[in-house]
Amino acid sequence: MTLSSKNAVRGHGRRRGLLMQVVTTLALAMNHLVMGVSVAFAGVFTEQITSADAGLQLSVSQISWICSITSVGNMLGYLISSYVNPMYGAIRVCQICAPLVAGGYLMVALGNNFWVLLAGRLLLGLFNGVTTGPTNTHVGEIASANLRGF
Repeated sequence: MTLSSKNAVRGHGRRRGLLMQVVTTLALAMNHLVMGVSVAFAGVFTEQITSADAGLQLSVSQISWICSITSVGNMLGYLISSYVNPMYGAIRVCQICAPLVAGGYLMVALGNNFWVLLAGRLLLGLFNGVTTGPTNTHVGEIASANLRGF
């Protein structure tokens, strides 16, 4: 193999490594999207559930619980994360929690009573809190030294 072909192969490997870092970071950044959607849900939900043609009748107190329970779940999730992250690792924690977040969204989307909506929102907050730390940690671990500190 000539010197120029070795450099070409090495350059291809660097581009592939950079591409994998970007793809992995974007995938892990979806955790922050989930957090934003969960927070923004409260405004849309409150507007729709208080309209005259809402199919589900909830009290003001129930609406308040549904909108705010995600924050309670986040706090519990952060505490749980500090124990499970060292035991299982960042990627495994994210892999375990991803289907549970999807389950929380299904409960919110298909929920037809107060308790199902409350449980779905609690799951969203809980597992989003669990995965926030590990996703940030893993992005820091995989980033090349020349990409850190932007």
